[in-house]
Amino acid sequence: MKHPEGKRGLPLTSSTSTAERRHMNTGHRVTQTRGYLGSIDREFGGSMTPRSGRKDQQKNRGRRDLTIDSAAQAPPRRKAKDAAAASPCIVGIGASAGGLEAICEFFGAMPDDSGLAFVIVQHLSPTQKSLAAEIIGKHTAMSVQQASEGVRLEANRVYTLPANTYASIHGGCLHLGVPDNARGPRLPINHFFAALGEDQHERAIGIVLSGSGGDGSQGLRSIVENGGIVLVQTPESCEFDSMPRNAIATGLVSQVLAVGQMPASLLNYASHAYVADPLPRTSAKEGNAAIEEILRTIQNLRGYCFGGYKRNTLLRRAQRRMGLRSVADVDAYVALLKRDPKEVEALFKDLLIGVTAFFRDEDAWRLAEKEIVVPLVDARADDEAIRVWVPGCSTGEEAYSIAILLTERLRATGKNCPLQVFATDTNEDALEVGRRGCYPASIAERIPPELLARYFVEDGEAQRYQVSRKLRETLVFGKQNLLRDPPFSGMALICCRNLLIYLDPESQRKVISIFHFALQPGGYLFLGNAETVGRYEDVFRPLARKWRLYRHTGGFTPNQLEFPIRESQRTPDPLPAAGARCETGLPGALAGLTQQLILERFSPAAVLINARFEALYYSGPTEEFLQMPRGAPTHDLLAQIRDGLRSRLRSAVREAVAGNACVVVDNARVWRGNTFEAVKFSILPAGSNGVGDPLLLVVFENVASAPSPLGSEGRMVRQLEDELQATKEDLQSAIEQLETSNEDLKISNEEIISINEELHSINAELENSKEDLQSLNEELKLVNRQLQTKVGELEASNTDIRNLLASSEIATLCIDRGKLIKWFSPGMSALCNIMAADIGRSVDDLAPSGFGEALAEDIETVLKTLAATQRELRSPNGHWYLRRTLPYRNENERIDGVIINYTDISEARKQAEEIANAQRSAAGMLEEQVRLRTAQLRTLMAELGLIEERERRILAQDLHDGLGQLLAIVKIKLTSLEVSERRGALKKPLKEIEDLIDQSNRSVRSLMQQLSPPVLETLGLIPALEWLAEEMERSYGLSVRIDVDGPPPVLEEPARTTTFRVLRELLINVAKHAGTNLAQINCQQDGDGRLTLSVTDQGKGFDYEKALSGSRVESGFGLVSARERIEFVGGQMNVDTQPGYGATVSISFPDKAADI
Repeated sequence: MKHPEGKRGLPLTSSTSTAERRHMNTGHRVTQTRGYLGSIDREFGGSMTPRSGRKDQQKNRGRRDLTIDSAAQAPPRRKAKDAAAASPCIVGIGASAGGLEAICEFFGAMPDDSGLAFVIVQHLSPTQKSLAAEIIGKHTAMSVQQASEGVRLEANRVYTLPANTYASIHGGCLHLGVPDNARGPRLPINHFFAALGEDQHERAIGIVLSGSGGDGSQGLRSIVENGGIVLVQTPESCEFDSMPRNAIATGLVSQVLAVGQMPASLLNYASHAYVADPLPRTSAKEGNAAIEEILRTIQNLRGYCFGGYKRNTLLRRAQRRMGLRSVADVDAYVALLKRDPKEVEALFKDLLIGVTAFFRDEDAWRLAEKEIVVPLVDARADDEAIRVWVPGCSTGEEAYSIAILLTERLRATGKNCPLQVFATDTNEDALEVGRRGCYPASIAERIPPELLARYFVEDGEAQRYQVSRKLRETLVFGKQNLLRDPPFSGMALICCRNLLIYLDPESQRKVISIFHFALQPGGYLFLGNAETVGRYEDVFRPLARKWRLYRHTGGFTPNQLEFPIRESQRTPDPLPAAGARCETGLPGALAGLTQQLILERFSPAAVLINARFEALYYSGPTEEFLQMPRGAPTHDLLAQIRDGLRSRLRSAVREAVAGNACVVVDNARVWRGNTFEAVKFSILPAGSNGVGDPLLLVVFENVASAPSPLGSEGRMVRQLEDELQATKEDLQSAIEQLETSNEDLKISNEEIISINEELHSINAELENSKEDLQSLNEELKLVNRQLQTKVGELEASNTDIRNLLASSEIATLCIDRGKLIKWFSPGMSALCNIMAADIGRSVDDLAPSGFGEALAEDIETVLKTLAATQRELRSPNGHWYLRRTLPYRNENERIDGVIINYTDISEARKQAEEIANAQRSAAGMLEEQVRLRTAQLRTLMAELGLIEERERRILAQDLHDGLGQLLAIVKIKLTSLEVSERRGALKKPLKEIEDLIDQSNRSVRSLMQQLSPPVLETLGLIPALEWLAEEMERSYGLSVRIDVDGPPPVLEEPARTTTFRVLRELLINVAKHAGTNLAQINCQQDGDGRLTLSVTDQGKGFDYEKALSGSRVESGFGLVSARERIEFVGGQMNVDTQPGYGATVSISFPDKAADI
């Protein structure tokens, strides 16, 4: 929570930071843009000028109208349309899972002529086309289109984003880019909200709808800080409530509404004067009167005083709340505050400006680590406590940031210094967030991964991170008003960034004086980029002016420092009744007040000085002992001291500095008026000012003179004697100093005489050497001319080489045999941030990440073998480089080092990958086509097998019922004819015909049995195989032995018929090709119910792999076809064979295909 007690922040992803702040004191716009863990800060000041006519002024006399003109009372719809004509409010809608339904509901309730422009940012798949425009277009008459680069946002239009795109806005135009995945998850809503707030200010409106994760919770900070508003869908109405809850947890949300209620709130806000005229022209008097009325109401209802805050900033934030509630004048809004406690709380939180972030301004934090954290920890003794104060901590991100850096340094040095960070704020809700230490997952954008893993615990289900318990224990969160409550003391570091910019100048000076009191001598102060210590630079020495890093010098300021005292303590309450118990909430403050009054009333005159007699601080009635000299002002105490004390003071101060002890001068006299008066002064050592200068306290006391019995004349004589005695003492002191100086001068004179003699001797030697030098000089001139010629040639050669290296795209690094860098090309600087100062350093110290892979190994290889090496490497940014390591030969052809070249081959790699991807894609497509065709062929073959089997049965049936019957009838007729003949001439022909008919009949029966053996259908597979063995013996002369282990199997159709056909084909193959007349069929079933049938022969065997590589007709004598048919009916077929050792073909079925 910020104003004095809160801070602001917005995450970005870049690694640079800039800051622009202008005229914060006058209420003008302030911009601050930060990089990596950076932020964007804006505030708007000013007030609004009522410009209604005289009639309206008379009608509304006595009311404070904050509208721009009378149009403020017009209907919201018409005013929104008029405002949109110039520059519409831009509404950024962020949604994720479950958000599309809410978006459609929102636009179903939004009027078509609202005068607003809408940009929808969703979490989309990076590889799929977004259909959001088509879907949303069905729920609104507004134009819905997919955004394109540079499009200007217009009123009454809805813009969606393409997939895999980040959007930003500049000057009302939308700009698209590709997301950077260097760190953390993609958070497009944060990215767009950040740009929206920075570009549109009061006209920026953010809406967070249903979604998972924490996207949007960081970006909305920019919208709120720059004067816009944020609406959030009620978590109860969300399908996924993580995004709305994370947004609400920031404490920056303007309203939490149901989706259907949002359009009315947007129209009220867009039509309000706060948006219509961002920089109103109300007089300062009117603006102050308006905000003071509101602040008095807040103080009465909430008990918090906003004294010390800049009124313009408070006024703009109050007007924003008035715009949200559609209230035009102050009186109406004050009445609303009095009857609506929720609005009081909302305005109170809005005025406190609670915006903060982890490691806000990366460059500032990096320098703070170097200039503050490292020396602070290194200077601490082991077990010496480190106390840090973070006033205005808000939700604690900045306090945890400094605690992390200090803990990291303690961890690196191995010290056990107790660390205690006091984080204070006025907002109890923000402090409770800090105490829990729970933050949305989007903080991963700001915190380096190694610190995130070490100091945070991820809650994946809630999509949050919680600060580790050990780190939380180092922080103490407490409620404190910086301007009114007592401060801490003895702090080693105060981190208070971007707080002073919200305070008026007087409050800023007061806060700096508080920090001066709270810091230890030599402590550190870390402020925001637009803040300074003002006139206190004598107390706070700048370490880095740009980033506002200071060190406390320990000195005293010339002005009295002020510390907070409660208002109730400034005006004493009436005395309590007798016997009543007197209580006070701040005994420390009362004690300080008491001590201050005692010092002012009873303390002696004293001056704090340094060893140079410079007055640093005055206390008590010093005018009796000091007087200002004429001329220019001075802090020289010797110039200010009254006559009579100067010499005694000088001697006493020197004695106190030399002995580091208290020195008291009792019998001193000071000239006052026309006489000398007795005084006493003491010199007390007071330590040092933190930079080594000793401090001393000079305390003056008046000494009462005893009455002289000699009368006035005697007193005068006594006074002159005392004065004479003091003069004698001063004179004696001066004589002693003079004698000491004379002795020193004598010694110095003798040394000078000795040196002079030496110089004479040296001069003679120089004269003798002069002629030699002149001769040598002539030779040097000749050599110099030759060298100049060589240098000119070398410069020309170096120029050529530099141009060559600069024009080439090859990064080159040259190292010597000791691996020390000799030189490098400009391309190398861009590659790994190498600088000229790195020449002479070891290349091992500078090996860039990714580029140093096996570099030492390659260097050693080149130096030993004198053979070049090359290696392809990938840089952290995804570029590919070819690193070539070659020997470096000097002018004598000796190996004097190594040349390392880095050539960017990203484009070649990309093209090669594209070609490879294309080849893989083509191969995949081809394989898929082959697979589909193979499956189709298998299906067709299976169907053909079934058709073949049906045809076989039909043909067998036809042969049996048709041709077989006819042949039987013919034979009967012939028999009858033969019997009736009496052995006539037809007997022999008839006999031949009968034999032919018998042969045909046998062939028909054999063909019929082969096509569809009846025994297979009636008796089963084993009897059919026994019949087949007889048939093979009769037809081919192949003896087949059948061995059945266990009961005969019973296969279901079509497995039984297919198996019989395949076994028959296998036996025919043995008979035709195996070169043997013996085969064996084995049938067995294992314990798992698996049935196996095998055909084995001891023939010549064959090369199975070679057979499979032939055509389908030739491959393995039909083995491929047989295997496919067996697999179609649920079985498996395996072939075990090799040339010269026979063959075994096994067919197996699981128990599902066989019923035993």
